[in-house]
Amino acid sequence: MLPLSFRKFLDFHGFEMQETSSALGKTHLQAFDKNGGRYDLREVFDAYMRFGGMPGIADIGLRNYLLGFRNRDSGHAIENVVYFELLRRGYDVAIGKIDNQEVDFIASTADDKLYLQVTESMQSEDVRRRELAPLRRIRDNYEKIVLSLAPGLDASYDGIKSLDLTGWLLDG
Repeated sequence: MLPLSFRKFLDFHGFEMQETSSALGKTHLQAFDKNGGRYDLREVFDAYMRFGGMPGIADIGLRNYLLGFRNRDSGHAIENVVYFELLRRGYDVAIGKIDNQEVDFIASTADDKLYLQVTESMQSEDVRRRELAPLRRIRDNYEKIVLSLAPGLDASYDGIKSLDLTGWLLDG
């Protein structure tokens, strides 16, 4: 299983992050490996992505540094909220892949497992198809949930629950 967060990736591979300044006074984040090698953090992030890392980084500040600010990127923000809530609830969290489809979160404890997709809205048929497709391919009987800020009209799609994100957060 891959480390989920970029920070865990850095720790797993023995990198230390350090802020450095150029001669012009510009600040950079750099990563240093165990042998003293120095890398631009963007290079390490590219390696992380090639290694199969999560495209939505849990640390919003680091994400903005690496990818730049975006006016409308609430999808990644709500994924981060769900990720941290799952950790708070005591789950181990991983990302799942089925061929070229991704399951946003596989949350497990010794006694339980959840498969979760997170999206802004389930109102559109295209979004419903995209979010439900990987969950429908999972053949075990663990709970499968789609969390969204705007759930669709149906509370369940072939046994896959569609829940309001705010309600799910408040119930936990």
